[in-house]
Amino acid sequence: MNSLLLGLLIFATGAAIGIWLGRRTSSGRVGRLIPARDDALKHIYAFHERGLAASPESIAGALGLSLKAAGELVAGLEDGGWVEPHAGGVRLTTTGEQRAAAVVRAHRLWERYLVDEAGWPVTDVHRAADATEHGLADESLEALEASLGHPRFDPHGDPIPSASGLPTEAPGIPLADWPVGVPAHIVHLEDEPADVFRRMVKRGVTVNIDIEVLRRDEHGLQARLPSGEINLSLSESSSVHVDARPVAWRRPTDSIRLSELPHLARGTITAIDPALRGLTRRRLLDFGLTPGARIEVELANVFGDPRGYRVRGTLVALRSQQARHVYVRRSASDGGSGTFQ
Repeated sequence: MNSLLLGLLIFATGAAIGIWLGRRTSSGRVGRLIPARDDALKHIYAFHERGLAASPESIAGALGLSLKAAGELVAGLEDGGWVEPHAGGVRLTTTGEQRAAAVVRAHRLWERYLVDEAGWPVTDVHRAADATEHGLADESLEALEASLGHPRFDPHGDPIPSASGLPTEAPGIPLADWPVGVPAHIVHLEDEPADVFRRMVKRGVTVNIDIEVLRRDEHGLQARLPSGEINLSLSESSSVHVDARPVAWRRPTDSIRLSELPHLARGTITAIDPALRGLTRRRLLDFGLTPGARIEVELANVFGDPRGYRVRGTLVALRSQQARHVYVRRSASDGGSGTFQ
């Protein structure tokens, strides 16, 4: 880990503790806290992304405040020039847009780092990013973004704002509204409510996979994922957003993920998912994991992660989150068929 990312990680830990203590010691004075202001701006920003106008009622629900406290917070935001009345609610001013975009950018970049580089489960990163987003300096964000390969989306499929303004990409169409029998690609998965998000991920619903609605009724729908068929309620299918963009790259049809290669099995690397960018991709290439290289699962782990792989005469340890981006053709000489669909 380079010094920048190590420093950011230390900062993140301190920020989480500091914000927690601040909220514990400032009960009843939420409107004075910078995190509360930023959380409100972020909520209004999220409504803006969906074409909706936020209100004191929606802010109260999102931040866990009483309606009175939310009203006082909105009044303070108006006095500070962050928001202005609009369509029965409030919208961001230019100053508010800039601050909201900066907070959202920090949040989504940090989520991207925690998943791609730190190996955190996608279900665990939202709260950690909430604690970190308020204090990252612009230069730190620029360095973090560059180290990650300038990602366009966070792990949930939300667009990451640029340093200059708001994103323009739409999150796609809710799966609940998608026609039956038309293949689609999942581009966004709502991460709130958190329990629903965790349940969806556990059942195999994630960003950047294909899906097809097989049938629909008044209760929900049945869909086909790469891992099999799944039933979703109307509320669950509304949290999944899809589009019909063509998949630019598909794994070789005769290959499996390196994470799926059995213990002591051998194979030949056929590809690394081009969607993998930044430090993780460079680390895999530095280890010698390039197309054409022979690889063998040499050391297993009773806990599953990491496993030891022998490649180009060197033993390297990879977590399954890293190995899943590498595709291999299994060697027929180790007892496998050599072909996987």
